[in-house]
Amino acid sequence: MSWNAEFLQEFLSENFPGLNLHKPLLYEWQPSMRVRISVDCNSGSDKEYKEKAAAQSLAWFSDIFGSEKELLIVNDYKKKISLLPVLQQYTSGVQSQILQQKVDYNGNISVVARDIFYGNLKDARIKDILYAIVNKSYGGNAIGQVYFIQLTQKIIFDLYGEEGADIAAAGKEELLPIYLKLSDLVSPIDRGRTEKALGIL
Repeated sequence: MSWNAEFLQEFLSENFPGLNLHKPLLYEWQPSMRVRISVDCNSGSDKEYKEKAAAQSLAWFSDIFGSEKELLIVNDYKKKISLLPVLQQYTSGVQSQILQQKVDYNGNISVVARDIFYGNLKDARIKDILYAIVNKSYGGNAIGQVYFIQLTQKIIFDLYGEEGADIAAAGKEELLPIYLKLSDLVSPIDRGRTEKALGIL
C-alpha cells in the first residue's frame, strides 16, 4: 500500500468527508462516541493508575479492532516533540509534513508538524504507545495529538489521556457494534448525542 499525507487525506475525504483531525473528535464528527476510563483514582500510586488506564484502553483496542492491528497512526505535534522515538521502533516507516507555521510578534517560529506511521502492531507495542498517551508525555516531553486509524473498519480511535477516548466511524454500521460492546462505559453526558446519530434514541 502506498501511504502518505495524500493517501490519508483521500481516505478521510472518502470516508469522513469534511473532517479535519482535531480534538475533541466527538464534536468534530458523527457518528462518534466517548468512552470513559473506569479506574479507581484512589487505588495505588499515580503510576499504577496510569498503567491500569493504559491496560483498559488496550482492552478497548481488542474489543474494537480484534485482530486488525494494521493501522495508520497520526501524530500532530509542535516543533520536534513527538512520538517519533517510540513509534519508529514499532512501525514500518514515517511520513512527515508541516501542517502550520506561525511567527509571533517577537519573531519566534511555532511549527505544527504531522508524522504519519504505518504498521501492523502487536498488543504489547500498542500498550507502550497508549501508556505514553495516558502519561501525556514520552521521555518527559509532551506528545501532542495522536489518532489511530483502522483503514478496513474505517474507525478512528482517539485516546485523549487518562480520562477516556473518542471513537469515530465512517457510518452507523461501523459504530453500532462498538457502541453495543462498550455501552456501559459511554459518557452519560454524551450518550444522547451518540444514540441520536446511531438512530437508536
